[in-house]
Amino acid sequence: MSPFSYLVVLTLTLASASAIASAITGNAGTYVAGPPKTMTLSAREQFLQGHKAARAAVGLPPLVWNATLQLDARRYATELRTRCSTDPLQAWGTEGVYGRNLFKSEGFGSAAEAVASWVSEGRWYDAHTGECSAPEGKTCAHYKQVVSRATTQLGCLRRMCVFSDDTVAVCVYYPLGNDNGEQRPY
Repeated sequence: MSPFSYLVVLTLTLASASAIASAITGNAGTYVAGPPKTMTLSAREQFLQGHKAARAAVGLPPLVWNATLQLDARRYATELRTRCSTDPLQAWGTEGVYGRNLFKSEGFGSAAEAVASWVSEGRWYDAHTGECSAPEGKTCAHYKQVVSRATTQLGCLRRMCVFSDDTVAVCVYYPLGNDNGEQRPY
C-alpha cells in the first residue's frame, strides 16, 4: 500500500470517528445520558426463562431449545389460530412422542404469560403425594409437563388468532413428560 493510500484510509477513519463521536456527545463535547432503554425479551427467551425458573424452583436443570420442536409448535399453533381455540387437534401424529402445552389469552398474551399460566397450576400439585387437588375443570397436567424431569428439550410458538385479537401459544416437549400422570414429574 502506498503512503498516499495510508493517508486516505487514515483521513476516512478520522472523519468516521468524528461523526460517531458527535452523534454520541452533547454540544459541550460530553456524553449525554438518556433514559435507560427497556429491554424486551424475545418470545423464545420468555418461554425459556419461564421454564427455567419453574424447573429451578424444584431442583431441575433448564431445558434446551430445539428448532424441530419449534417447527412442530409452529404447525400446531397455525392450526389453532384459525379457530382460536386450545382444543387439542386430533390425529396430529406426534401423540405419545412429544408432550404439548396449549395456551389462549383474550387479547394479546405474551410467552411469559403462557408459561405463568401453566406454572400456576403447581399450587394444586402436592409433590409429596403426587396428587393434584385442582378444582373442577382445572388440571395440574401443564405444570407437570413444565417440570417433568424426563423432559430435556422444548420448542414453542405464540400466534395471534386469525379472526380476533386473541393469542394462542404452544410448547412442545421432548422426551414426553407427564405421560398420563403415571410418574411424578420430579
